[in-house]
Amino acid sequence: MAKRRFRHLQMPRQIPLIVIAVLVSTSAPSWAQGPAATSSGLPLSQNPKATAPVAGSAKSTATTPIQPAAQKAAPVLPANPEAASPTMPPSTSQSLGWDDAIRLTRDENAELRASDEVVKQNEALVKAAWGNYLPSLNASLSTTKANTNETAVADSNSARLNLTQNLLNGFGDRARIEQSKRNRDAAQATRDLTRAQVSASLKTAYQSLLVAERNVKLSDDIIARRKRNLDLVTLRFEGGRENKGSVLLSRANYEQAVLERLQAANTIEASRAQLAKMIGVERFPYLTLSGVVPVSTPPLAVDFEAAAAQSPELRQALAQQQAADAAVSVAKQGYFPTLDLTASIGRFGPDFLPQQTNASATLGLVIPLFNGGRVYYGVQAARAVAYNASYARETALRSKIVSIRQAYNAYIEAVTAEKVAQSFVTAAETRAEIGRSKYNTGLLSFEEWDIIESDLVTRQRRALTSQNDRVSAEAAWEQSQGLGVFN
Repeated sequence: MAKRRFRHLQMPRQIPLIVIAVLVSTSAPSWAQGPAATSSGLPLSQNPKATAPVAGSAKSTATTPIQPAAQKAAPVLPANPEAASPTMPPSTSQSLGWDDAIRLTRDENAELRASDEVVKQNEALVKAAWGNYLPSLNASLSTTKANTNETAVADSNSARLNLTQNLLNGFGDRARIEQSKRNRDAAQATRDLTRAQVSASLKTAYQSLLVAERNVKLSDDIIARRKRNLDLVTLRFEGGRENKGSVLLSRANYEQAVLERLQAANTIEASRAQLAKMIGVERFPYLTLSGVVPVSTPPLAVDFEAAAAQSPELRQALAQQQAADAAVSVAKQGYFPTLDLTASIGRFGPDFLPQQTNASATLGLVIPLFNGGRVYYGVQAARAVAYNASYARETALRSKIVSIRQAYNAYIEAVTAEKVAQSFVTAAETRAEIGRSKYNTGLLSFEEWDIIESDLVTRQRRALTSQNDRVSAEAAWEQSQGLGVFN
């Protein structure tokens, strides 16, 4: 009897499916019981269509609504992503092309104009140095009143024309001309260096604004994609094929896309200000860009030593060394005599218009004997400066070879990285298309699908960054050689 009673109390082997569903629903964790919001945007407790099973009977699973739980309200997302970011200019707004940017920068950039003025200054100093070979001519007028005794007053008036010609100046005039020429060469090299720097900065600023505009368009596409994903996950959740966490993560991804679109729009204003600075205007009058920065294929082989020798930095260092050598010759001028010829002619006498004529000519030779050591120590100081300039040129050559090589390597790497980034985008787009189909048919979990979708977004943004890096690397490569759009 006891054995029969025990068998009578055992549970049947075939448990109804509805009882299993009830047990699972009552014991499941909170993140798997239901979504925080449906596709309509309302919390699940406020959606009349949302229901949950209650233990007790199969009928209750379709009639008993879920009781509201204490949870944070779901954030309200803008229906239009444009409303969460600054208004973008219309496509018909005034645009700036790359050639126009070059022309405006050449005319308005303060650094370029200042470097041109420095060159003009040194060219004028070269012409001034030649003036030491030419005579100087001046006129003088004087009147004198003197008391010869207590009652007599003598008047003396004179008018003279004086001519002075230096015949020998210790060989210093020739050295001064050479020094002024080398200073002019250094100024020209500095101007070329400034032009290369401005060219690289202009390319970087223009490309940054161009990429910022493309980033806004990409952000709009990402927002639309994230919204479609959110709608799909929500629909699957309402059909009981997805969990609440997947909906919340999809909604967070959508919010992140809206935030990144706002950041991209704000970046445009900063990029416009930087481009306006490089052009040389206070306010950027253009709303969009209509052109692209031209790029070229990297050379297969480079003679780094020859490129370094022709760079503005090396030409500047060489000119400074030659100017310092000329300064030594100028300092030695004090060791040599000077020879001057002076001639004058004029009139003098007591009348206001004197009638007596006087003419004279003087040939003067000055031989320095002792000046307290000023010339000797001046020459020593000039030689030290010349040695310093020579060492600086050697250091500049070695440093320039290294910097050109580094710029070339970075240029090659940036070009390759851009191609690799585009390959990743193509692969990510294909994987995303396949992943969406598999997710729709249930062959792919949400976690795996979300990884594929997030990877696509990451690859697309990296591709934009690689475009910017490629132009910046090429601009740096040109700058290292002293090249650019203004040279």
